Amino acid sequence: MRKDRLIKLVICSIALLMHTFNSIAQTDTSITAPGEFFRMQGNYLNANHLGFSVIYYSETADSVSTKRDTLRGDYQINGDNYVVNIDSTVQVQNNTYHVTASIRDSFVLVQQAASFYPSLFRIDMSDSLFLNMNVQSVSFSDSATVRHMSISFANDAPYLSYDLYYDKNTYYINKMVMVTKNTFFITPAPGMGLGLPANYVSITAVFSGYSTGGFTDSVFSTDRFFVFVNGAMQLVSPYNNLDFSNQTQQ
Repeated sequence: MRKDRLIKLVICSIALLMHTFNSIAQTDTSITAPGEFFRMQGNYLNANHLGFSVIYYSETADSVSTKRDTLRGDYQINGDNYVVNIDSTVQVQNNTYHVTASIRDSFVLVQQAASFYPSLFRIDMSDSLFLNMNVQSVSFSDSATVRHMSISFANDAPYLSYDLYYDKNTYYINKMVMVTKNTFFITPAPGMGLGLPANYVSITAVFSGYSTGGFTDSVFSTDRFFVFVNGAMQLVSPYNNLDFSNQTQQ
């Protein structure tokens, strides 16, 4: 997998795994998926200027369980405001705007602010239609300090598996492993003995370095990207010569 494709998967594959779980079969009725996800979101939401890092690893059908690319993401969040630096791409969100910018890829995209927390889970289970058609069950298992949530999917679902590991005390994520079907990758030769079907992509995200209070709300300012001149957004250096898309007016 090319690194730029991994960047797009990490940045753009943001969807919600929080609502309408009551229709999913669960193997442990004492722990509910809605309760677990709302509690996770609440602990991130209420943390005081929380910082952490995520290392993303990718595997594809042609890599035979070999890690093809590695990316590091550095996160700073406070409520729904956040900054994410992943490779050459930066995302900044405050109460008004969500900005994605990359000097290497020569673009700046400005959108309306949206909730940060769907991006933690990265799987589209926000509506009951998707759940009913794709999700078979959710199961839980515990070690001394870590809880493992595993989601099983139907054979024709776009996902192969999804596993989330998180601290039972802090409810911060330790690791997420998501395997999706993908028709863009090379199908391996017969007899390679893959444990997963051909044409898949697996993203493993390892979270670490949680700390609070190490920055202020000034990091969420979008002034580094643009200012207003006569009521219109105008990019500032070093972004002023990049392709600019303002989707807040659509």
